[in-house]
Amino acid sequence: MRGAVIAALFCLAGTGAAQAQACGPLRLLSSQQMAHFGATDVMVVPVTVNGVDKGMILDTGAPQSQLTRTVAEELKLRLRRARAAVGSYRGAPASETRDVSGHVSQSAATVQSLSFGKVQRRDVELRIWPDPDFARGTPMLAGMLSRDLLFDYDVDVDFGTGILKLFSKDHCPGAINYWHPPAIAAMRFTIKDGHIHIPVMLDGRAFDAVIDTGSQYSIISLPVAGMAFGLRADSPGVTPLGAVNSDPSLNAFMHTFASLSFGGVTVLTPDMMLLPDRMARAGGRGQQTENRALLNSGLPEITIGMDVLRHLHIYLAPDERTFYVSETAPPAAAP
Repeated sequence: MRGAVIAALFCLAGTGAAQAQACGPLRLLSSQQMAHFGATDVMVVPVTVNGVDKGMILDTGAPQSQLTRTVAEELKLRLRRARAAVGSYRGAPASETRDVSGHVSQSAATVQSLSFGKVQRRDVELRIWPDPDFARGTPMLAGMLSRDLLFDYDVDVDFGTGILKLFSKDHCPGAINYWHPPAIAAMRFTIKDGHIHIPVMLDGRAFDAVIDTGSQYSIISLPVAGMAFGLRADSPGVTPLGAVNSDPSLNAFMHTFASLSFGGVTVLTPDMMLLPDRMARAGGRGQQTENRALLNSGLPEITIGMDVLRHLHIYLAPDERTFYVSETAPPAAAP
């Protein structure tokens, strides 16, 4: 992404005195500093699992949190067949998780304790990451922290500062703008197949997109790119990106579009990964580790990843089904 412009932003309306008496003010429950995952823009949340300090990738693109097999072995956890998730925000995925390279996991493990920031959970079931070798070289990475554990709260992330905040959901509707940017956008989101979907415009065409903080890249399904824009692997302006997850049979490509707009935010000349839809061809319905999306028939049309989100401040209000977004605050000037 070479630039971002915030335009035509939604102005939040104030609440009346009667409504203010019936609901509470915004209340911060937890705040913690995240770290980058290696050289990527993906963020890692410090966690403690069964008393051991680890890190988990912040991942809004998955309905359920996952644990690497390496850490499950380290903590000597007993694996069992995963149960299907329940709940309106947790979705109802199958008990099988699958990644873009075809790895499949039907296993889960229960950790006695899991804490991040001021949040402490007991007896938490975590899915086992499909790729058995993932993170074996980085044992501090325990897995990913997803919406089954996050959406009990309002989730606020300023990607410019890397700070994750969790707020109580018991507040006046729309009364979330504590950081007071010059402008803020608000848009309704839907939960489909357990994932956050918003409408977007790519080069003037409407698409359905998934918000995925666990993906470094913004992605368009290669079949969708072909149908909508006539793009193929050998089209002018499409460049090879190489193998995904070191899988030589799964090659991705890159293309620069003119603009990507969502919720009043317009990103100019975004570079987007064109990814073959192996999930749809295989008829799979499972978790993908690279863009981490559970799907009915394959990849989402578009995935908005961290190469776009890193410029933004987002606030997800699950009970309102509203996605708030502004530009991230500029870094403070050095003294």
